[in-house]
Amino acid sequence: MTEENKAVKVNEISIPEVDDPILAMIQQATTISDIDTSKVQALMEMYYKDQDRKAARLFMADFASMQGELPRVVATRRNAQTQSDYAAIEDINKIVTPKLAGYGFGLLFKTKEQTDKDVTMEVTLTHGSGHTESTSIKMPLDDVGLAGKTNKTKVHGTGSAITYARRVALCSILNISIGGEDKDGNAPSDMITEEQAEKLQESIHKTSTDIQRFCRHFNITALNHMPASRYLAALGLLASKPIVEQVDANS
Repeated sequence: MTEENKAVKVNEISIPEVDDPILAMIQQATTISDIDTSKVQALMEMYYKDQDRKAARLFMADFASMQGELPRVVATRRNAQTQSDYAAIEDINKIVTPKLAGYGFGLLFKTKEQTDKDVTMEVTLTHGSGHTESTSIKMPLDDVGLAGKTNKTKVHGTGSAITYARRVALCSILNISIGGEDKDGNAPSDMITEEQAEKLQESIHKTSTDIQRFCRHFNITALNHMPASRYLAALGLLASKPIVEQVDANS
């Protein structure tokens, strides 16, 4: 056994001999006769908390450096139903995984909860320091289309919801922005947000507006390409149209 691997054992507490001020205090305390073991335990807890703080600082420093190198993710896939572009999770992984590995990060996904209506996906960002950060996303099952009709089996709807939840959770924890190709110099921040696009989509559905004609009116190819400066005008145009009652074809 080398000197570095030796440990001082006091009342079942093993203290590695390392160059650390707090551990030095603990080792000094163990030389005192009739030492109160609760004090040694308190010092050990202080040591572990200090290690956690150091790990968190390393995590944040590497995360800040990595974020500056993460490229903008371009939405290259097309959803024919909603007439919008999106980035598949495999496309996002292909871009971010090398950057994550370069700074000692990894990703873990776990389905925390699943019901007959939704799934909850947890993503954990791990780091070589031992520090981790997690976030959770609850997503409804993707088994119903825009008209409110069932268009998938429960199995396929659950799988689709899990995939979508993983994509949203991944973008959330890494603060990734997804946009269209930058052909006209517009930055992602010049476009409407995903929530605003969903609001427009909802209004389009309620008013039975032809989405392709709507996009042509604003000279865009998809809702998420709508310039932020024209969002209120688009919302106002839809608000001026009467809401069409949706009739269930099965009734």
